[in-house]
Amino acid sequence: MSCGWATSRFTEEGNAFFGQWDFSGNGMVPKQQRKELGNYGLARFDSPLASVEGYMLNINITSAYQKLRNLRAKLRQENKPISGLVLAGTLDKYSERGQVYIDSIRSMIRYNKLQDVDNAYLSNNTLIELTAPK
Repeated sequence: MSCGWATSRFTEEGNAFFGQWDFSGNGMVPKQQRKELGNYGLARFDSPLASVEGYMLNINITSAYQKLRNLRAKLRQENKPISGLVLAGTLDKYSERGQVYIDSIRSMIRYNKLQDVDNAYLSNNTLIELTAPK
């Protein structure tokens, strides 16, 4: 998953970087859709930014991710670092793959050295490029 992330048909056709499901009938239908899971597709987005915004909204309002929000709040309250590697451990409900999904997310974080930007934040200021130290 580390090297191939964001190379799927869904990413290329609809900026679907996170595989969010869509039950509106407007989603991109998988070639091997599992009908027992309902009439779903993958949400399409106008831009990569819209995909990230959709993911952030999903993570921050959906009840399945309450564990992530609780852990993040606890870390903030205890003035501890908020780490993607740690928070990833709460995403067991994001995929039916459970722990295998968590392990693959952690592997992707490590492979791409994303822990180096754990302290990054969003701002309305001038855009800067985040790069890992050499």
